[in-house]
Amino acid sequence: MHCKLVKLHQYSGEKASVYSLNIEKYQKTLFDIFLEENTSSFKSEIKEIMRYITLISTKTGARTSYFKEQEGGRGSENLFALFDETDRNLRLYCLNYGTEIIILGGGGYKDSSISALQDDPKLKKENYILRSLCREMDKRIREGNIEYTADYLDFVADSEDDFEFEIEIE
Repeated sequence: MHCKLVKLHQYSGEKASVYSLNIEKYQKTLFDIFLEENTSSFKSEIKEIMRYITLISTKTGARTSYFKEQEGGRGSENLFALFDETDRNLRLYCLNYGTEIIILGGGGYKDSSISALQDDPKLKKENYILRSLCREMDKRIREGNIEYTADYLDFVADSEDDFEFEIEIE
């Protein structure tokens, strides 16, 4: 699947920048798709997630207390889940680069009867998309193809091609 990392200016603020993957096939970001899939069924949960995104970008930055850690397994340490509230089960997977940058992916509802995301095909797919992106982003950062701006609020690259990815979906 061909996609491109894009900044979501409407959600970014002084404390953190918000990015997502624009999926060429759909002409939408993973986050847009997440909102479309979940807004009608989980209106109050989406409202709470949006409140957290606004709080992160404008007031606090991406504090670890907002996320469930270790959602990506080995080699995807930057992969977290943003919760609507702790007693609810809507998950939004995201990559966290310091407190200044988050990359929003997709997600969905995790039924309480499911013990691991691998038991739910939708959650597994959304999580594995970001695992793949995480590995590729980390590689490009290590190699110097993608860097941070001086204030760490944005990614920069010599070429726009460095923000394009081929992500495998199972």
